[in-house]
Amino acid sequence: MKLLRVTIIGLILLLPIAASATVNFLSVNKITEEYYWGDEDNPTGWIGWTSIPEGQLETAEDYLRKLGYTETFYPYKIESYIASLVFVLALGQYIIRRKIKKNYTQ
Repeated sequence: MKLLRVTIIGLILLLPIAASATVNFLSVNKITEEYYWGDEDNPTGWIGWTSIPEGQLETAEDYLRKLGYTETFYPYKIESYIASLVFVLALGQYIIRRKIKKNYTQ
């Protein structure tokens, strides 16, 4: 029985273990003039973001600050504004159609 336990523990230890390290990257949005330090768990938005090559990471942040870029912790501003605009337009269309329908039924 002890040999079976040792064998099972040995097999479990030999199983491949996923690495828990994260890869950091620097992205720049030229539309909003912001930069974002992200990792593979927190990607950036889709609109306007470009990644800085790995060889330039050491000097890129100082260079971006000199150009007037600011650091952001929420890289989805443009997408949020677009979603809010679509929601407001859909709500407005619903209200207008409801009023028109109410006027026709009276």
